[in-house]
Amino acid sequence: MSAFALGVVMLLGSAPFVLAQPGVQITPDGKRTLVSKDVGLERWAITLEQETGFVTGNVFFPEGGEPSFVECRELERSAGEIRFSCSGADRCRLAPCTLDEWTLIAEVSLPEAFFLPPAMSEIVGGTIETPAGASTNSPPGVQETSGDEQALVSKNVGDERWAITVHRDDTTVTGNVFFPGGGEPAFVWCEETSRTVEEVGMRCFGADRCTAAPCTPDQWTLINAVSLPVGFFEAPEAVAVDDVVDIAADDHGEDGSFDAVVLALDGGYSLRQVIDAILTGRLALEGAIRTREGTIEPPNGPPLGLIDSGAAPALRAAAKRTALEIIRAEAKEDAEQGGALALQVMLDLVRKGYGMDQVIDALLTDQVEYAGFFTWEIREDGERVEPSGPPVRYLNRKCGDGRAELVEECDG
Repeated sequence: MSAFALGVVMLLGSAPFVLAQPGVQITPDGKRTLVSKDVGLERWAITLEQETGFVTGNVFFPEGGEPSFVECRELERSAGEIRFSCSGADRCRLAPCTLDEWTLIAEVSLPEAFFLPPAMSEIVGGTIETPAGASTNSPPGVQETSGDEQALVSKNVGDERWAITVHRDDTTVTGNVFFPGGGEPAFVWCEETSRTVEEVGMRCFGADRCTAAPCTPDQWTLINAVSLPVGFFEAPEAVAVDDVVDIAADDHGEDGSFDAVVLALDGGYSLRQVIDAILTGRLALEGAIRTREGTIEPPNGPPLGLIDSGAAPALRAAAKRTALEIIRAEAKEDAEQGGALALQVMLDLVRKGYGMDQVIDALLTDQVEYAGFFTWEIREDGERVEPSGPPVRYLNRKCGDGRAELVEECDG
């Protein structure tokens, strides 16, 4: 595997690759080259901007896993090769996406033939023929390019996986379509026809790989007029508390995850910093947050100084006791004896706008009470204590997914 592969790729789902031959196609307007080819063991489903040499798209790996995105900016062309400076990013977990989600990987050289259809590439120097493909069962993802020129999307439309690029300069959509059973490369080009607050209307054309140069616009066939929700092209605006708790527990265990979050918040990190760090695996057990380069990220605010490391277990025990008593009484079943439940309680209070001083004091004095639908609030002498701040809009509860769960407020 190339050094670039080791740096860029996050394994993308558990489903195996289906076979797909390499392919190239030119968009009907002639502005972009669409490529579905292999680099080492990776399948690159990418778009090349003809005018600027800017390459963007999706990178897939045979074993599957999380979506991984790539952008490469052309440095020079010589002796039949193009040299790029390439960066990689995982899916953007929570909008707005930020520039620091992109990591410079390496300078990569590819033959010009990589971007040419067969008849022309044979003249320039051959093609890469390793069969590979992309799983349609991998998690969906969206990422913004570092210059905010494009949105990169890896999502399913029906049973197809669309690995596409949204070009903001002309609102067109280009990319690759992968099918569950594999097969020949299929490319898509869509032009926007309408837009509302909720939906984007597009007229989409499809094409197989270009088998002989020159590629011509008549190789594209109108598929259909389609409507997709605006959110299809955007990163999530909110994340479920349940998912944050699960990811943190996977990294540090249930008790350790509670302690790490409490210590980070008490150390001056904002809730947004902590959530981002959990989602990207950068929250350390002692409450520090690492940057993607491995250094310590500075907190956005001064330390609160409300607890020390020795007090975190006592706070966790108080939160766990409160939650277990309520859940056992309301759900009439044994709840798991874990710190993850304590973290659920604390984050639920914080998302409602309670400050950490309010939360810590209320937990230690048993003033956290059940508020219905397995959510909590702070009460004093039977009266609800008003949160010191506004509710947090980027944290929510799982709702409407068709499953009745112990700590959901919406499912029946």
